[in-house]
Amino acid sequence: MNERYVPVFMVGSSLRCLVVGGGIVAQRKAESLLGAGATITLVSPEVTPRLSALAKRGAIEWEAQKYRRAHLKKATLVVGATNDPAVNERVFLDACKAGLPVNVVDDPAHCTFIVPSVFTKGPIQIAVSTGGAAPMLAAKLRREIEKTISDEHVCLATELRKMRPEIKRLCAPDKERFWRSVGALSVSSFKGKPGG
Repeated sequence: MNERYVPVFMVGSSLRCLVVGGGIVAQRKAESLLGAGATITLVSPEVTPRLSALAKRGAIEWEAQKYRRAHLKKATLVVGATNDPAVNERVFLDACKAGLPVNVVDDPAHCTFIVPSVFTKGPIQIAVSTGGAAPMLAAKLRREIEKTISDEHVCLATELRKMRPEIKRLCAPDKERFWRSVGALSVSSFKGKPGG
């Protein structure tokens, strides 16, 4: 099966994520989502010491029990990361039935979304995916792309973000043409300009 994915960037703080599992893989997923500002509920009878520490600090909510369908009630996004394929499949089927996006780690056939390899520098964020086929290759490609993003690119993106409301106001009748012309500029075009 060769699924096509729609690349979407979501505001992390808008997500209420249910992570089912308590091992290293669940820990990596929880920490990644937490780093984006998501609210995390972790469901697993046992967890790694690091996840336990996050729960004690109040950074995540840990429900020390086996997964039940009721755990989906508050979730907007679901991750199955147990070492039990039967539990992971149940998480997948329950989430699909509830209409929730779900990712069963290392099992692309049981994913309605995937988490790409992401590079962030200032306002620039680039995501690379192989559709779940080769996460290590996605990470390698991301590192290669990362080398092409200079501090000047970050400065340009930062300045354009600040200018955007004024540009929208001044260029309202022809803003599409304006943004196309900005896209054609090189970073060096903005050197020496205010804020550049």
